[in-house]
Amino acid sequence: MFQISHRVYLIHHPWHRKRNAFTHLYYSIRVLLSQAGRNAYSIYYRELLNVGLLVSEIACKRNQHCFVAIKADDIFPICINIFLIVTTILAKLDTSRWQKIFLILTLAIIALSSLFGSTIYQAGVFGLVSVFPIEYPRALLTGQGISGIFTALANIISLIAIRSSNRSGIAYFISGIALLVLCLIIQHLLEKNAFARYYMEANLEYAIQQKKAIDEDNQASNDSDDEYEHVPFENNRKERLKYAFTKIWPVVCAQFLCFSVTYSIFPGITCRVISVHKRNNSMLTGVLFVPVACFLLFAISNFVGRFISKLIQLPRQDQGILLLFTSFIRIIFIPLLLYCNIHPRNHLPVKIYSDIAYIILVVLIGLSHGYISSLCSVYAPKRVQARLSESAGAMTYFFLATGVNVGTAFSFVLAIIV
Repeated sequence: MFQISHRVYLIHHPWHRKRNAFTHLYYSIRVLLSQAGRNAYSIYYRELLNVGLLVSEIACKRNQHCFVAIKADDIFPICINIFLIVTTILAKLDTSRWQKIFLILTLAIIALSSLFGSTIYQAGVFGLVSVFPIEYPRALLTGQGISGIFTALANIISLIAIRSSNRSGIAYFISGIALLVLCLIIQHLLEKNAFARYYMEANLEYAIQQKKAIDEDNQASNDSDDEYEHVPFENNRKERLKYAFTKIWPVVCAQFLCFSVTYSIFPGITCRVISVHKRNNSMLTGVLFVPVACFLLFAISNFVGRFISKLIQLPRQDQGILLLFTSFIRIIFIPLLLYCNIHPRNHLPVKIYSDIAYIILVVLIGLSHGYISSLCSVYAPKRVQARLSESAGAMTYFFLATGVNVGTAFSFVLAIIV
């Protein structure tokens, strides 16, 4: 029975599709924006992905126990699908005469879809999967890596097979709708799975009863010592969360740094690098350079990094400070990327005039990001008592989302520096 649960978490992660989608929207605003305007639009696009994420993560943080209830609510994936359908319709229409309205509509849809998808829905999944055995959080992390590869390949195939930017965008968004419908169907299978219900209902029952006094003798006689290990501040949610944070702070801070560094340069800076052989008029060094060298290679290396984390767990679970230091040293990637062949640029000179060097940097960023983020997501729930594991998992996602916001905001600063 556990195979169904495993596959649900493997598939759930639609985030990456939206992060690549802005390239298909350029066609509809081609008259309105200059090249500089398009660069600004791509930054605003990514930042608005995080506006909804920031608002909803704050709301969810105020109620840590909302995550279990959210997982069974179909409204969030349905809303994401509605926004994708509207975007697909807009991509089909001729927007040449009302591009300003189109620009406003797309940015609004981006913020709303991020609100429903990137935090509320996914935080529910992250919090829920933390109550399952360790292979299930790993399945969710694997799904993250696969989704990035799938999205990058869909982008490349649509550019090669459909030369029309308009039709390419439509095909791209339709594939996203199909994937989310599949997630919705599989989620219903999860709710009917006896193995999954065992963990979900046990955790939900605890969430309801935790405000009441706990009879330690009855718990010891009916349940395992590990599951009902004493939790300080049992009846005080705020103090209990503070206690959990004292146990996992090096791990969640490492998660925050990992995503801050990554999203300060990817994709805002990395997608502005052009091939030094662009004049060869080759598709690989032209229109496909960014989709392949930036998005696809990052997605593959990110997935490989997550896979390696299953085989090698270094630093170990009890070496939180070392994990935090490992995440910190990734800051070196920021200045290295800024000296690559980025265009347009106004201040810094090009010091790394090599496609190979750029590709190596992208691969290293992806490998380290996948490896460290996976360790953080798996370690955090395991550093606290079983009854705090869901809160720890949700807290990890909170720091992840905050790191994405901080990194994306810092990409504005880096764009100015370049």
